[in-house]
Amino acid sequence: MWRRFLNRADGRSPSRRRFLTGLALGGLSTPVHASVKAEPEAQLPEEKQDQLWAAIEQQGNGVLSSRSALSVGRVPDTVENITLLGYHTAGDGGGGLYVRRQSPQADAASVQSADGAWWTLRPYTGSVSIRQFGAVGDGRADDTDSIRNACAFVQQTTTTHTVTFPSGRYRVTGPIISLQPKDRRLAFRGEDADTTQILLGADLETPLISLGGGNRRDRVEWVTFSEITFRNANRRFQGDCVYINKAYHVDWLRCRFIGWNGHAMYLDDYWDSNLDGCRFIGCGSPSEDDATKGKLPYTGGKAAIWIGSSSFRVTSNNLNFNACQFESSWHNQMRLQDKVRRVHLNSCKFHGNQRAKITESQLWVGGAWACKVAGCAFAYGQISDHIEFAWSKGALRNRGWTVVGNDFSYSGRAAIRIRDGSHMVINGNVFGQVGINKASIVVESSVAAGSKFGNIDIAHNVYGPSETAPRIQRPEALSSELLGHAVLRPPEGSSRAQTVVLPELPTEGAAKSDMSVIAQVEGQDDMLVSRHSTQMQDALSGTVTFDVLSNGSPQAFLELDGVDRKVRASQSLAIKDARWDGPHLEIGACHLWVDASGALRMKMGAPTSDLDGTVLGI
Repeated sequence: MWRRFLNRADGRSPSRRRFLTGLALGGLSTPVHASVKAEPEAQLPEEKQDQLWAAIEQQGNGVLSSRSALSVGRVPDTVENITLLGYHTAGDGGGGLYVRRQSPQADAASVQSADGAWWTLRPYTGSVSIRQFGAVGDGRADDTDSIRNACAFVQQTTTTHTVTFPSGRYRVTGPIISLQPKDRRLAFRGEDADTTQILLGADLETPLISLGGGNRRDRVEWVTFSEITFRNANRRFQGDCVYINKAYHVDWLRCRFIGWNGHAMYLDDYWDSNLDGCRFIGCGSPSEDDATKGKLPYTGGKAAIWIGSSSFRVTSNNLNFNACQFESSWHNQMRLQDKVRRVHLNSCKFHGNQRAKITESQLWVGGAWACKVAGCAFAYGQISDHIEFAWSKGALRNRGWTVVGNDFSYSGRAAIRIRDGSHMVINGNVFGQVGINKASIVVESSVAAGSKFGNIDIAHNVYGPSETAPRIQRPEALSSELLGHAVLRPPEGSSRAQTVVLPELPTEGAAKSDMSVIAQVEGQDDMLVSRHSTQMQDALSGTVTFDVLSNGSPQAFLELDGVDRKVRASQSLAIKDARWDGPHLEIGACHLWVDASGALRMKMGAPTSDLDGTVLGI
């Protein structure tokens, strides 16, 4: 009787042993289930087989072991539902309910039985498993198409929004997820990042995961990835893992990116999203120089994470990295480049590779504002900076940064290097307590060279006993230490003062200062920097000595004697723009300027006229 339901493509019925070996039978009525107990067909008497199929036909539903069993079955017209206990074999996690369709539908979620009927997967709970589309997860089979099909299924339906990734090692050889404009409210969930892994098995020409939205209402939004590890074992293959463009509210929870020989993430015009507990280990590709030095193949220098915007009118905005780990990248761990704002790094770890000496800074910033680094740990920069505020193009500069409560150790260059920036707060950090940095904070002279930047507050930090003091230096040559408050020359046509506020000297036993001064001298490459510390009271007392630095090297010195009220210099010096209502020297609350007659004047507090204050040196 069972042969009525089965037929092979060649017109001959398969043997009962071949078809029903592994076929789960029963569960349709109490008498049948009790007597059959899902035994393989080869172990069943002919009478029980006939009894089973009669029950299936009578009740209009049945249970089969796999999709292959359904595809060779000739199912009676009265049967509307078939439950499969697996995709390839019973118990492989790919089972589900299939319902009869009235019209043909040839897609990955459907199967045609031998009698010509079409059956379509109907998810139970609004989610599908990649195993229901044939994924094996043994690390050897190519599961690329299975994962693609599962993701395409949730994109096309309105009732199913989640793709689950059971524990397994899923080998892929091409892109697996591609979200398009208007795709939204989707979730991709692994069982556990320790046991759910996507293994790259070939070079990629396009990213493994792409989220490409459109403008405004066409953007990709409300998408979650969680508990999945994306691994490129031994950095064997080349390619980027994640590319996001024009997407909002795309969150990543406890995901891992390991060994990507390219960008782990390329985030372009990416808004209002959280990355919690994620790890980025050994990602990125080295620059050409680093590849040559390390005898590595050069594929184009790429940061592990790139954040920016390729569009002129938009930005990447409001991104929160919470308790994430960035380790052993082959380029910048993170690169913020062009039109980035409100990126918050909270309680993250930036850890270099103790063996591979890659020269790129761990956090590179060029064109980002209103960002925060708080409670993070930076270590093992080897021969690079931990944080580098670099030159950026156009009017979008590094401004409005808060760097607070972080720990910096083992930097091969500077823990923090400021080449370009303004309105920054660098407070309450710890430098060199775990391991010595070659330099703590370096403000390069480009910031002080008459640009429109400055107003950098550096105070209340803790320095290890062997840690260097914050300093201003030229990019090519080391200059003197900067002890306290710096008044920088304002930009052309502006009367607003620029300031850099630095703490006392951190080195043990060093002379301490409340205030000292830096001013522009003649050309933009010359600076006036205080050499000795002196307490500044309501009037000058004692002698304050300044070094005049040209190209980073002392060329002369200037002394202001508060006792005999004399100004002495080792050679002739010309201080540019020293009018009372223009840029002039400030020492604490004391102002010094040259009046219209050429006399040097001093006043405690800002002058109100050219002849205000007291004439010095007469």
